[in-house]
Amino acid sequence: MALCLANSLVARHGFEPYDQLVRYKWWFRHGYMSSTGNCFDIGDSTRKALCEFENRQKVFAQQHSIPLEGIDYLSDKQLLADFPIYCSSDGAAGNGVLMRLAPVPLFFYRNPEVAVGFSGISGRIT
Repeated sequence: MALCLANSLVARHGFEPYDQLVRYKWWFRHGYMSSTGNCFDIGDSTRKALCEFENRQKVFAQQHSIPLEGIDYLSDKQLLADFPIYCSSDGAAGNGVLMRLAPVPLFFYRNPEVAVGFSGISGRIT
């Protein structure tokens, strides 16, 4: 998942939680960026959050008349602002975020306050 996060930061030229969640979903479902080609060692909290993300995508696509096959490729920032990105359950606190967090402070090393803020958001989306 750290590779998914790093890839998102570089591809999107910044911090976009929706894009990160999409890449995590691809890793979970298809082994995207996995060293083995498959998802492995996913924690229960992360798995539940990604399943919740998929469910929210389906509802969001229906509400906004977006074809389901295009829901992973949204780029309209105004539209994405309406998407509920915090997909983990209240009180969920696994160690998955610590294992994947390194790309955020590395990407934002010039601005530690921004790095800390985005690190917190990164932890709360799954």
